[in-house]
Amino acid sequence: MTNKIYFFLLIFSAITTSAVQVLLKIISSNHQENYFKAIFDPLTFVTLLLYVIAFVGWFISLSKIHFSIAIPVSSISIIASAIIGHFVFNESIGANKIIAFSLITLSMVFLYIDAIKH
Repeated sequence: MTNKIYFFLLIFSAITTSAVQVLLKIISSNHQENYFKAIFDPLTFVTLLLYVIAFVGWFISLSKIHFSIAIPVSSISIIASAIIGHFVFNESIGANKIIAFSLITLSMVFLYIDAIKH
């Protein structure tokens, strides 16, 4: 695999982790009265499976990508979570968030360029 593939695997893992967080939010909201019941919700098992997939992708990526690049790239989960939060939970995205997301995205572009050079 080339560094590009590992880099995209890392991004996939970060986005999958965001999806896991959304699912955990949904599960916990659905079972506010009885969290014990949430443990046996089938969606909890799907969520755990997704988290394992994200973990494996993250683990594989870290074996080939410099740590100083990999950790900042995980910030894509911030952007993914905000977008998902906007559409799923009707959370607002104001100008400050858009600017912050743009800076995060720009940073990741520079990290990607550096990653494919090495």
